[in-house]
Amino acid sequence: MALKPTEKTVKIKLGQRVRDTLSGFEGVAFGITDYLYGCRHICIKPTELNKDGEPAKIQWVDEPQCEVVKVVKKVAPVGNTGGPREDNPRKG
Repeated sequence: MALKPTEKTVKIKLGQRVRDTLSGFEGVAFGITDYLYGCRHICIKPTELNKDGEPAKIQWVDEPQCEVVKVVKKVAPVGNTGGPREDNPRKG
């Protein structure tokens, strides 16, 4: 039987600023994956650039090794994220 995360077991939410307690890697909780038997992985997307001036790579870590650095009550919804464009140049 698959375990389902509940409000009591979930400590990280999307949009919160989090830190990996083992490596110190810090960023925004950008994605969350719930696996069949209750394991949760958090995708941390850094907000800083790497030493070459490019966006740093994301890292996936287990939820128990993450801590919340900054609590975000509600993540602002984004606009239209897909579907046909209004100015589609391929429209005939």
